[in-house]
Amino acid sequence: MSILDTITINGQPISTGMVVADWFEWQALEITCPAQPGIVGATLSVNNVPLGPPATMLGDTLWRWHWNPQHAVGEYQASMELRHGDGTRISETFRLRIVPRKLDIECYEALLAAIQRDARAIVYAIHGGQQGAVLQPTLPQTLVEEYHTLVQGHVAEALKLVQQIGARPQQQLIAKQGSTQLGQLERLDPSVLAALPRTTLDDVAEDVLPALQAALRPPAQRRGGPLPRLVPTPRSVATHDIVEHRVLQQVLHGLQWRVGHVRELTRHELQRRERNAELVDSLAAAATMQAWLEGCQEALRRLRQALAVPWLAGVGEQVTLHGPTQLMRRDPRYRRLFALYQALRSTPLSAVELPALWLPIHDLPTLYEQWCVLQVVQTLLPHGEVAAQQLVEAVPNAKQPTQTRLTVRLQHHQPLLELRLPNQTRLVVWYQRRFEPQPTSTKRLGSLDPYVRIPDIAVEVQRAGAEARVLVFDAKYRVAADGSIPQDALDDAYAYRSAIGVGAARATLGAYLLFPGTRALATADQVGALPLLPGQTTALDELIRSILLT
Repeated sequence: MSILDTITINGQPISTGMVVADWFEWQALEITCPAQPGIVGATLSVNNVPLGPPATMLGDTLWRWHWNPQHAVGEYQASMELRHGDGTRISETFRLRIVPRKLDIECYEALLAAIQRDARAIVYAIHGGQQGAVLQPTLPQTLVEEYHTLVQGHVAEALKLVQQIGARPQQQLIAKQGSTQLGQLERLDPSVLAALPRTTLDDVAEDVLPALQAALRPPAQRRGGPLPRLVPTPRSVATHDIVEHRVLQQVLHGLQWRVGHVRELTRHELQRRERNAELVDSLAAAATMQAWLEGCQEALRRLRQALAVPWLAGVGEQVTLHGPTQLMRRDPRYRRLFALYQALRSTPLSAVELPALWLPIHDLPTLYEQWCVLQVVQTLLPHGEVAAQQLVEAVPNAKQPTQTRLTVRLQHHQPLLELRLPNQTRLVVWYQRRFEPQPTSTKRLGSLDPYVRIPDIAVEVQRAGAEARVLVFDAKYRVAADGSIPQDALDDAYAYRSAIGVGAARATLGAYLLFPGTRALATADQVGALPLLPGQTTALDELIRSILLT
């Protein structure tokens, strides 16, 4: 009988090479094995992290190891090494599969949706007016789903317009300068006489345009001589290069750019779901994403074909319309083109560039942390004027400046947002700001002890005539059994409250943990824990209002 047949985890036996049950994150695991005769040493490691020799109790015939995976989920390899008295060693391995609790799976999906929703709200709040954006009602869709529906709908309309307009495209007559050999002319327009001396001259016979020669030469020189070889002759030609077709070409180029971005988002989303496949049942969603990728490829192919049609290939540079042209008012096809043009201009492409959006589920704490940053920003934005910001970056399309990609970036140790309140108080929001030790003579915020302090969120407060203060938040994806914050997590809040200041004086307005629980905690010395989850933000709103906005 193999030693694997005797190993149990929390009292449940394992079979060779596999675990008979899944275990949850933060679940305390006791791995036991009967003491083996002839063995003088035994060690256990999980993913090459040693747990050491077994713990034994007097009279106990079992070897015991204890391990808590904390927030790490996935499959782990456990290796038990046994050493015999003669020095020989044998090793046995088995697998541990740690899965998120159902609550965490639900929270993971809710946080992804909340990050996308809140980031878009921040984009519109900071850049909406400058870009002409129209905030649409919140839809129960992810960013990828929303843009897929938006772009694919617009692509279908644009391709239909190319087909319908191409059946009978509008033309206009334009004056175009041509040239005709002098000998082929019967008469000469007086308007071209001024340009004749600038053209190439040839000797012509006296019977070519005798009236012209009589007008140009004195009577003694009417026997022929140098005259222009070619004469400019204006004529009218038909062209498809009209304003409306330039707008159509611009729409097609803009849709190419957007579909390319949707394809990029869809590829990221597919990769995320594939990484989570062992822990979350997402096969149907992954198949949908794959179909979307193929749809984006097909849309890009058809857009390239539309741009290559002869009557569009020769149109000129793009234009900016402030209203419909007469043709757009008169012709239903071109009227629909103007509606599509307006729809694209009023919906800027906002790209939520957050690595957390593509994190697998075992990085849920990081996802929660970054959502907390966005939530603090979103709570503060309505109460002041944006004086400066490095949170939303506008990146225009080099080929089409009217097409702007708005990107949300969470930069470490950089001021994300500076707000000026009506009372002239200045608020600066930081993500993972480093508070380093400072000399006591300085007026800068820093650490009051020899250690660098890096809270997740710091809101620096500068009131007129007063020294800088700071309100600290730290995200903790941990919950005790009763829905409160674990006691050891609260130690970090006390450390931040006491260790950040100016000179030798503490400058914190408070230090609060943000956690996905249900029971708030507040102390008399400005330390506490606030429950914070999508749809449950009241505690944070009230705290910010009471400390920063009064």
